[in-house]
Amino acid sequence: VSIVASQAGDTNWLGATNAPVTFNVTKAPATVMLSNTNQGYTGAGVAVTVTTDPAGLSTLTTYNGVTNQPVNLGAYAVTSTVTDALYEGSAVGTLTIGKGSASVYLLTLTQIYDGTARSVTATTDPSGLTVGFTYDGHAWAPTNVGTYAVTGTVDNANYQGSQTGTLSITKADQTITFNPIVPQKLTASVGLAATADSGLAVSFSANPPGSISDDTNLTFSAVGDAMVVASQIGDGNYNAAPSVTNMVKVFTVTPDNGPFAGGNSVTVSNGNFGTITNVTVGGVPATIEGSGTNWVRIMSPTNTVGVKDIVIQTGSDITLFGAYTYNMAG
Repeated sequence: VSIVASQAGDTNWLGATNAPVTFNVTKAPATVMLSNTNQGYTGAGVAVTVTTDPAGLSTLTTYNGVTNQPVNLGAYAVTSTVTDALYEGSAVGTLTIGKGSASVYLLTLTQIYDGTARSVTATTDPSGLTVGFTYDGHAWAPTNVGTYAVTGTVDNANYQGSQTGTLSITKADQTITFNPIVPQKLTASVGLAATADSGLAVSFSANPPGSISDDTNLTFSAVGDAMVVASQIGDGNYNAAPSVTNMVKVFTVTPDNGPFAGGNSVTVSNGNFGTITNVTVGGVPATIEGSGTNWVRIMSPTNTVGVKDIVIQTGSDITLFGAYTYNMAG
């Protein structure tokens, strides 16, 4: 800057020689301060915070030499320079972008045993991130009933986050298939069979006149209605199954054979027949000679040689399979 001092003179004085003075005027120093230099990934450009003293001065900030704000993970050299007409100053630093924070929400933490590995699921915020799981510290999902400590951890190049919870696997229900047992002769021995959809073994019990031996062998001590119960008590993974009860009608046929010409007086006894309306032997109607609530006496009709079923009709048919045998004459 140059300044000239002059005096033009007057009537008594000549004008003075000009006296120029030159000096330099520089910008005042300003302080630049950088903050927020450690940030997490957001998927958008990330900028440091710049403040100045004096406050409010305009600045130009670059990252690795360019003004574009960085997006991806990494360390970036930052320079921020005052661009004010009266002030000057700058600051340098490093912007570090680390993994962004993600939220993990564990789902399906209560499940029912089904014999397969029971894995949990999860959602994330931001959505769609891959999550890895551990169960009591192991990478494989458990199968059996119990409680397991679960940790879900984000597996992503740009985000980090985790959540803990408890997976509870509860016992499964099971059902028994136990088909009805047809009426049986007093002398019969029945091999019982039933299955549980769990695959566990089924056990049997019976009320008199039935009894169980060798786990599955049903025999009888008298005529009547025997109640046979199939049970499965469950185990560590299954609840007890509802028991299934079958009623077995136990009967006698006296005599249980005769000539194919018929004419035999045959008595059929059981604990409870009800009101009898008709009886057939091998599909041929028989003459009813007498009956009670637990017995019926018939005259055997003419038939062909062989083993025949007796059907007693009491509102519903009671079929006594292979109950009577027709023999050759004599």
